Amino acid sequence: MIIFLLSGLILFFILNGSKYFSLENLGSTYKHIDVYVRSNYIFSSIGFTVIYITTVFFSIPVKPLLKMIAGLLFGLWLGFIICLISATIGAMLAFLFIKYSWGEVSSKSKYKVVSKFKSLVESNPIAILFVSRLLPIPFFVPNILAGILKIKNSIFFFTTLIGIVPVTFIYVWFGTHVKKAIIEGSVDNFIDTKFILAISILGIMALVPILFRKKL
Repeated sequence: MIIFLLSGLILFFILNGSKYFSLENLGSTYKHIDVYVRSNYIFSSIGFTVIYITTVFFSIPVKPLLKMIAGLLFGLWLGFIICLISATIGAMLAFLFIKYSWGEVSSKSKYKVVSKFKSLVESNPIAILFVSRLLPIPFFVPNILAGILKIKNSIFFFTTLIGIVPVTFIYVWFGTHVKKAIIEGSVDNFIDTKFILAISILGIMALVPILFRKKL
């Protein structure tokens, strides 16, 4: 998901994608939405939270987009908090559903990924689950595997809550960066030092699984 997003952003600017839509029209649409959100702040926040939790629970792959929308609509800090709490609750619900509806798993499971994850988690559950949240793997994978392996609820909760902080913050910040470009009506200064730093961090995180695939 991160690789696709990075590729899309890079192609967008290389191909001068801004010429294919009007920032003026986009800005006008955003202002109408922003007025509604500000007028119905609590309802909008709760509604967005419910949507986010639902997408996480049902493993719908739109979370990066939702994070950026949160930054666009609610700003950096409130958007970050909403996404962090929503993602954690959604993951916890999915984890608990799997945990209490799935039978016991033997160490010789026919699914190689399950048996491998089981051996890693048994040796150091906190570290493995925490790292799995930092790596750009599908968000639902740790939810399902941790549920199947009956990980302690507290370990899953805190490793998820803390582990998703970096990526969540970066994506929400992207949303605020887009908001700034829309308000200014220009993408001339869109690629600045902060943008390059954020892209670089996501790029490095996307490469980690490739570098350590043989070891794992």
